[in-house]
Amino acid sequence: MLGLSITGYYTESKDRPTGVVYPWGYDINPDTITSASYSIYDNRGWYKSSGVEFTVRTRRIYKLQYKMNVTYRFTHSGRSGLSYDSQPDTSWDQIWYTPSDSWREKIIIDYQLNYISKRLGVWVTFDLQHVPLEHRKTIYNSNSKMKDVDDLEEQKLFYQGMTYWYDSAVYSTGGRTLFNFRLTKSLSQKTELSLYINNVLNDRGKWVNPFTDRITEYNPEIYYGLEISTQW
Repeated sequence: MLGLSITGYYTESKDRPTGVVYPWGYDINPDTITSASYSIYDNRGWYKSSGVEFTVRTRRIYKLQYKMNVTYRFTHSGRSGLSYDSQPDTSWDQIWYTPSDSWREKIIIDYQLNYISKRLGVWVTFDLQHVPLEHRKTIYNSNSKMKDVDDLEEQKLFYQGMTYWYDSAVYSTGGRTLFNFRLTKSLSQKTELSLYINNVLNDRGKWVNPFTDRITEYNPEIYYGLEISTQW
C-alpha cells in the first residue's frame, strides 16, 4: 500500500574553468602592478554538491495515487589561488587577496495527486511544489576592515573584493509555491491530448531584497495550452 525510499548523493569536481584577472604584463613580470588588467580562463575552480531525497508513494486506491518527494540540496563552490585587485582601495595593503567562495542550500517539496479512469481514458494530475527554505551566502576570505557607509550612522564590515557592505549576508528566498494542473484524454491507442495550466494560482514567488528593496520573481506568470502526442 505504501512505498518509501531515501537516496543520498555527493559529487565533487576540481580544475573547473573560471575567469581570473591579471595585470597587464604579468606574464613577463609577475611583480607588475597596474590598474590595466585582463581576464582569462584558468582551471582553478572547484565545486561540491550533496543532498538527500525522500520519497513516499502509495498504490492506486480508488483510481487515486499520491506521491510526495522531499529534497535537500547543498552546493559549495569557489576557486583556488589568489585574486588580483585592479582598482584597490587605498586602505588595503595587498593587491593580491584570497578569493571568496559561496554556498547554497535548498529544500524542495513536491506533492502529486493523480486520477486515472481507464474506462473514460482520462488522466488528471495535480502538482504542487513548495520551496520552504532557500539560503545562499558568499564567504569572503580576504582582508577586512570597518568602514563608513553613506546614509548609515554606524560603520560596516568590508572585505577586499566586496562591492556592497551587505554582500556577505545570508539571503533567504524560500517560501514560494507553484501549482500545476494537467488533464489528459486518450484519443486512440497511441494518441493523447492534454490540457495543461501551469502556475494555476498565479503566484509569482516574489522576493524583496531587504537591503535594496529590489523585487525578484521566481515563478513565471500563469500559462496554459494544449498538447498532443502520438507514437508511430
